[in-house]
Amino acid sequence: VINSGNIITATASVRLEKDGATIEGISFGDGPIDAAFKAIDQIVKPHNHAFENFTIHSISEGKDTLGDVIVKLSMDGQYFTGKGLSTDILEASIVAYINAVNKLCASAAKIQENEVQ
Repeated sequence: VINSGNIITATASVRLEKDGATIEGISFGDGPIDAAFKAIDQIVKPHNHAFENFTIHSISEGKDTLGDVIVKLSMDGQYFTGKGLSTDILEASIVAYINAVNKLCASAAKIQENEVQ
């Protein structure tokens, strides 16, 4: 659930399944996408990373156009890209971010596993 407007602070409540359990993150942000990404971070707790790029492209024309969102994150010199596609730009953005964060977390887990060995 995302709430946003000109006179209210953007808030997001996001539920994800992690390790078989449904977990909810709730956050405020500078806008609806920022709030959603922060709520996802509460759930996933990814390693420190930076946003390198966030792009939105229209796939077709008209009011039912699909939005193609690409999120690019970086961590320790590595880059992780996620894509999302939906008629709802917020949904596409959330899917793209989750895809990128999942790749980042998998890489961090692999690095940590190699350090333990």
